[in-house]
Amino acid sequence: MKLLCDLSETTAAIISPRGIDSSWLSFARPVEYGYKLSLWKDRQWELLGSIVESVLKRNRKYTKGEVSEILCMLVNNTVKEYMDKKSIGIQLPLKIDMESHLQSPLIDIVCSSQYIPRYPWLLARQAIDEYNWTAYDVSLDTLLTVRKRKKKEFIQYELQYKEAPNHIFI
Repeated sequence: MKLLCDLSETTAAIISPRGIDSSWLSFARPVEYGYKLSLWKDRQWELLGSIVESVLKRNRKYTKGEVSEILCMLVNNTVKEYMDKKSIGIQLPLKIDMESHLQSPLIDIVCSSQYIPRYPWLLARQAIDEYNWTAYDVSLDTLLTVRKRKKKEFIQYELQYKEAPNHIFI
């Protein structure tokens, strides 16, 4: 989680002065039989390389390949594409803010204090406090309550859906 946040913050710090947003960094788009590469891929790869080098200075326990792979996954996938890859459906129709959330690159949301790893389709709604908030599950079209607990170096999330009496622990 710390690495994801570091990648997100470093990316924002490097691209902001250039006047571009994170969607410009996406160099590979899935097509029917593979991927289509961007026309500006060389400039994008150069910029992504500088982001990786900057992050590696602060995260020495990771290899350059590991950081590069994570960064490429974050810039090349939107929330909707991530859901498609995991075969998670979307309940339609969606409200406008949910549509824009689904079109957001993963790099833009991973540093949010209310981001739950591997669950980017949970859209935070209302903060109760730093460790409790309500969220909207785009895949099930329902509200839920999220509780975040820190246990030593681990973070545990408890998801309690409004309709279901059971809890899900992550």
